[in-house]
Amino acid sequence: AVGVLNSFIIVRLRVEPFIATLGSGALLAGFALFLASTPRGRSSPILDSFYGWKVGPLYATFALVVLIWIAITYSADRTKWGRHLYAVGGDPVIAHVSGVRVRRVISSAYLLAGLLGGLAAIITLASAGVGDSALATGLEFDSLAVVVIGGTSLAGGRGRLTGVLGGAVLFTILGNVFTLLQVDVWYQQLVRGIIILVAAAALVSRHRQKARRIETKEAQLNSTESEMSHGNDVK
Repeated sequence: AVGVLNSFIIVRLRVEPFIATLGSGALLAGFALFLASTPRGRSSPILDSFYGWKVGPLYATFALVVLIWIAITYSADRTKWGRHLYAVGGDPVIAHVSGVRVRRVISSAYLLAGLLGGLAAIITLASAGVGDSALATGLEFDSLAVVVIGGTSLAGGRGRLTGVLGGAVLFTILGNVFTLLQVDVWYQQLVRGIIILVAAAALVSRHRQKARRIETKEAQLNSTESEMSHGNDVK
């Protein structure tokens, strides 16, 4: 339902995606707070037992995340839908001219995001065992940080899930180290903010260097073609 709402706002109303998802997230957080301003109830026994299930040496939740990651990585890198997704992220106008159904691709992406967000909420509920509207507060910014650190461009069209996985592992290890060292929350946020800024700056610098190399190669190619054309004219 959240995926449908976001895709409608972005595709039909043509609201900027970042603003649309941020607004819908704030709306849903307010609604959750209205339903339960304090923790209440308990998760079902099935969820409690699911969180403790094991598949061989691995917990079921971890195995589920690995399977989802493999499936989405394959879909993004090896299927026509994935190629279209990158194309729309890079430039929706060029993608449309190339025959890509841009609206359908965008809607499918937000539907998938909503489905995975709901699954993450169920796993979070199973881990907590109690209904709490503030349980995942701040995770949206952590997810943005993980994406940036993983080398994915927020402008779209660039990035790999392998990098995002690396960013998630880095943030998890960093959080565990902070907990073991009993670092104050204020310093934790400060360090995370610095990491995000450094990663974003490095990403922008890398893209600029790549753009300069492309421009240099194009200039050299044009110069070579001009010299060849001049030589033919002389002959």
